Amino acid sequence: MKTLPAWTAPLRDWQRRALEALCATQSNDFPVMATPAAGKTRVALSVAHQYLSQHATARLLIVYPTNHLRGQWSEAADKVSLQLDSVLTNDQAVDAPLPPLACSS
Repeated sequence: MKTLPAWTAPLRDWQRRALEALCATQSNDFPVMATPAAGKTRVALSVAHQYLSQHATARLLIVYPTNHLRGQWSEAADKVSLQLDSVLTNDQAVDAPLPPLACSS
């Protein structure tokens, strides 16, 4: 499994507090709401970085409502050493062929 470099991107005060609140919660759901350009993407990428660097998961799926946002997220991820599949578009059904389903009779 790939080792990620340490997270070095600066976080704003509200972003640090949001991450602390996320870590303190027992829920798997944690909505982050803020005005445009406030830094929601950086918060989400920080969480993704933690999951990946702690080997809690090997792969994450990030769903974007538009291809424009996909490009923005890809650029932001590059800045913090995370690689996103920037070629995958909203028009594709899946990012890789699925294996045949093993059905029991």
